[in-house]
Amino acid sequence: MSNNMGVSHIIPFHPTATPLMPAKPDDAASPPRNRAEAAAGRAVGRTVGRTVGRTEGRTERRKPEPLDQGGLPHLIGYHLRLAQISVFRDFAETTRGFDISPGWAGLLTLIKRNPGLTQSRLALAIGIDRSTLVNSLDRLEARQLVRRLASPLDKRANVLQLTAAGETLLDGISSRIAAHEARIKETLGEENAPQFLRLLMRLADLRQGDSPDDTGSGSGVTG
Repeated sequence: MSNNMGVSHIIPFHPTATPLMPAKPDDAASPPRNRAEAAAGRAVGRTVGRTVGRTEGRTERRKPEPLDQGGLPHLIGYHLRLAQISVFRDFAETTRGFDISPGWAGLLTLIKRNPGLTQSRLALAIGIDRSTLVNSLDRLEARQLVRRLASPLDKRANVLQLTAAGETLLDGISSRIAAHEARIKETLGEENAPQFLRLLMRLADLRQGDSPDDTGSGSGVTG
């Protein structure tokens, strides 16, 4: 027997077997074999390009250039307004579903706690003009939360009273208002909250001598 054995004696040949070919070093970068593959490649490229473009756009929107605020950062009133916006936003989130504002909650509380309260006395107590208060009371009355009755002492005056629905709403939001208030105190620090409250009350008395009609539209007190 000959010692020169052919390759077929070591690897059996099968007519359907794929020939063993050495891999090309640049197979990964070889061009598509047909038009369908080329089109698919172009589509993937366009998709990736659009995705990158949208991502870059979102990144730019998230990091806008800071505004020149001039002297605003040094104004107490400016920061009070920003703080009010933040606090009102938290109140709205906390009382979601009740459709009530901090101003309206305040009005309902004052009406409940002061039987026989008249419109003019309420306007004087919160320092707003009577026309602004009347507008808010009209809206509360339309929601059947408040009713106005003729005063037994003065037929020209209206006495304010909560309806059963108003009582129910006020009871329903009381625990949520407490949670909202707790978050504010936590943000300020429990030890700072009393002093901060005293300072706010002092600011509220800034124009105490002015008539309610000089205080504007209430600055959100009833809204």
